[in-house]
Amino acid sequence: MAGQKLSPRQKMIGMMYLVLTALLALNVSKEIINAFVTINDSLEVTVKNLSGKNAQAYSAFDEQMRNDRTKTEPYFNKAQVVKKQCEDLDKYVAALKVELIRVTDKMEATDKMVPLNEMKAKDDYDNPTYYCGDKQDGRGHKATELKIKLSHLRRT
Repeated sequence: MAGQKLSPRQKMIGMMYLVLTALLALNVSKEIINAFVTINDSLEVTVKNLSGKNAQAYSAFDEQMRNDRTKTEPYFNKAQVVKKQCEDLDKYVAALKVELIRVTDKMEATDKMVPLNEMKAKDDYDNPTYYCGDKQDGRGHKATELKIKLSHLRRT
């Protein structure tokens, strides 16, 4: 079917179906977005679990530093740098998430933060897009800043 030679009319029909599918994909309903809220909740549980494991790993580092400082110190120092950078990035992403919720739901800074599943404007795509990217080309704002922070963390 895909290997056949298609007439220009058939190619046009195939292209129209592709465009229609893309347009339908862009118009996501709130029910599908609610599934992402469920995924977010699961990710938060995973983060809590991994935080406990990371704390155990860092306590093992501390113990090794007490046992053999000369052998462990270079790795310990590198681990502390990475830990600090990860904590900073985590705080940045959490603040960005809060600010995106505020921008999307048009909340004031003094308003009480609502949980993600209680947002009113989950299907508002324009405000978060404009907040994260420049209005012309989508570059040069929060999205680019986050990308730079992530790539910097990867290099360490």
